[in-house]
Amino acid sequence: MKAVAVAGGEGTRLLPLTLQRAKPMVPLINRPVLVHMVRQLSRHGVTELQLTLRYMASLIQDYFQTNPIDNLKIGYYIEDFPRGTAGSLKQAVRHWQDPFLVVSGDGLTDMNFRALYDKHIETGADVTIALQPMDETREYGVVLTDRNNWVYDFVEKPRPSEQQSNRVNTGMYVLNPNVLDLIPDDREFDFSHDLFPTLLQQNRPIYGHVMEGYWCDVGNTDAYMRATKDLLNGDVNLFDTLGTEHAPGIWVGRDVSIHPVAQLTGPLFLGAEVQVHAQAILRGPSVIRPNTIVDSHALVEESVIWRNSYLGPGSRVQGAIIGRQCSVRAHSHVSEGCVVGDGCILEEGTILMPHVKLWPYKRIARASTIRENIVWGRQGRQELFRGFTISGQTNLDLTPETAAKIGVALGSSLPKNANVAVNSDTHMASGMIKRAIISGLPGAGVNTLDLGSVAMPVLRHFVRGNSSVQAGLHVRVNPDDPHPQSLNVQILEADGSNLGKGMEQRIQSIFFQEDLRRVGMEDIGTIRDAHNYVEAYVEDFLTKVFADQLHTVPFKLVVDYSNGMAADVMSILLEHLQIEVIPLNSLRREDTPHMDQGRIQQRLGELAAIVKAVNAHAGVMLGVTGEVVRVADDQGMVLTPYQADALFLDLALFNHPHSRVVYPDNMPAPYTAIVRAYEAEVVPCKSDMHNLMTAAAAGNVLVALNGRGHFIFPFFHPAPDPMMASVKLLEYLAIRRKPISHIMAAMPTIQHRRALAPVPWTQRGRVMNRLNEQYQAKRMDTLEGLKIRTGPDEWVQLQPSAMHPALEIALDAPTQSRTLTLQTRFQEEIRHLVDQEETAPPADPA
Repeated sequence: MKAVAVAGGEGTRLLPLTLQRAKPMVPLINRPVLVHMVRQLSRHGVTELQLTLRYMASLIQDYFQTNPIDNLKIGYYIEDFPRGTAGSLKQAVRHWQDPFLVVSGDGLTDMNFRALYDKHIETGADVTIALQPMDETREYGVVLTDRNNWVYDFVEKPRPSEQQSNRVNTGMYVLNPNVLDLIPDDREFDFSHDLFPTLLQQNRPIYGHVMEGYWCDVGNTDAYMRATKDLLNGDVNLFDTLGTEHAPGIWVGRDVSIHPVAQLTGPLFLGAEVQVHAQAILRGPSVIRPNTIVDSHALVEESVIWRNSYLGPGSRVQGAIIGRQCSVRAHSHVSEGCVVGDGCILEEGTILMPHVKLWPYKRIARASTIRENIVWGRQGRQELFRGFTISGQTNLDLTPETAAKIGVALGSSLPKNANVAVNSDTHMASGMIKRAIISGLPGAGVNTLDLGSVAMPVLRHFVRGNSSVQAGLHVRVNPDDPHPQSLNVQILEADGSNLGKGMEQRIQSIFFQEDLRRVGMEDIGTIRDAHNYVEAYVEDFLTKVFADQLHTVPFKLVVDYSNGMAADVMSILLEHLQIEVIPLNSLRREDTPHMDQGRIQQRLGELAAIVKAVNAHAGVMLGVTGEVVRVADDQGMVLTPYQADALFLDLALFNHPHSRVVYPDNMPAPYTAIVRAYEAEVVPCKSDMHNLMTAAAAGNVLVALNGRGHFIFPFFHPAPDPMMASVKLLEYLAIRRKPISHIMAAMPTIQHRRALAPVPWTQRGRVMNRLNEQYQAKRMDTLEGLKIRTGPDEWVQLQPSAMHPALEIALDAPTQSRTLTLQTRFQEEIRHLVDQEETAPPADPA
């Protein structure tokens, strides 16, 4: 079976609970309302589901992408303007050929969907409506049927004098695809007001099937409380259990703490890691969602308390709903029918009189009595990550208090008692933000190991090499800031790789939804210094190189340390390996660990001149954070990053032919020629560092590179490491017995370019869509973006930039002039598309 869930409503009758979440995502006991419905559909045999979305659509998409349901394919249709319940459905399923189910995303039911579907097939109706008898019908649409259950009329929300039937429309249907032809594309069109009356006018058959079982439209706070109580009382027969039954009528999640002298009377649901302190009283039906603390002598009676909240000593919550991340301080009283929005703080002794509603993030002063609603405006969602890091101007965007919240959000995404390794560059601003993040982590029950200021490869090696470490974090001056005023916060996963999309979305969601875990004093994490991480790195490093091979040539190497963090470690390694070194800029600069592009080019020129002057075999320049390396050959020629890639590919495969190498599929054509010459295999990947590192770690990979000065040798660790790259360069040269300049002279010329084409953030999707349509016939297979064949031996790849309001353009052609021509052509074409978007009239919402 296939089904559609209509889930685009704003949920105004559920305010303030729906100010920061879509109505279908309001939590009902142990999962959102919509998720209860979707799981029921799956258990009844639905294998493909379309969700029609509008309000806060991304929150719903994020949930199901993070929490997929087995054997159920879920697609999404997001309304570009309000189309009504039937209008949005048509757009979502216009290509379906068989009858399909339609359900409401905010209903709770245990009805048998398979029986409804089978009845539809049996009767041959165009539409079958699931009906349920109700004593009170004023809030529903009443359906009138004949003795054979064929529908002949509808009465929407009848007055008592208009009530002609007790059978109400549940909002669950089975439709034949041919009814979609009656739905217009250019205006709102609803089932009850438009589609069904049209079908009746045309004498099309509509069948009303009276369903057995439970059904509740969770449309307002009263219905929400009723559905909660019915679930707890066992009136709804779902396939899923609520949790572990701790005692009769009391269900608990994992790691719930209940004091022996607390008083619990079911039915109750206590979510994961809820704490119930001494003399607290919980009376059902009530729900306490995860990570909430009910302090001593507090009373909860017939109420719903959402996650991460705190009920202080002697507080009383009776017949109310408390939103997420709320604090009800000591001796406060929340009365029947009250709804408290997310993030509210009720200071000591506050009284909310019956049926008061507080909008989110309201602070009520001590001992206040509130008799009327207090409205708080909506909060807009932002993006925390950009370009795989958290970036911001110091003390404006990235303040200590924001950094502490980042720490709590990261900690909340990890298990309690997890360990996070932290590190920063030497700038005082980086140290400030690092310490602020460290201050937030223990509050989520997470331990911190501080590595001080070491090169990134050492941090990655430490994280990957310690099974007890679940994440890493590095703070540095933004290398792309021409006037260094901003910082980057980079988070690493447990294997030392850059943050993947799943964990990134989880941290971002926790940060903006204030879904921050709070632990009691006994669970607060520790802050310690890490030890022996440099020694462990050096020891492992030396086991992965062939010192005897290096000693066959009396190498002389010029190393520019960029006043960065790799100097201390690299000097130890080169001393162990007995390599003659001419060090440059080896002292750390604590004030400005940053170089703009002009300064980098100047330093590279100095490096090249010194290499030639001292007759060195090579020169290398390490990036400030110790992740990038630039190379100068024996003749004082600075290699471009693409030339350096080609050099490493040729040297590595000369020593290890038939191996596997990794690089993105938008790299220069000569890479492929080198790989073919050595009969090697290319493992293509996306261009971001997380995917490069993941592909490198997949197994039996010799080297991974990306045209940006990052070199990964997975046999040591699958992370960019210029120290290993520098030593492997010498080791390979010792075997090759040729200077770099001779090897490069035999290389094909690389005519590869990268450029940016400015596009406003809001227009990038539309511009990419236009380009995809325009070049459909010339598309090439690629893992990301749009790759276009522009000639027999040339191509252009376009994709949105992660860091800039622009499209990135990668170009590869046989000659420099052709590459420049293509660059100009596509930059002009993209500029023209942007101009068209800016001058286009706004879409007519009618």
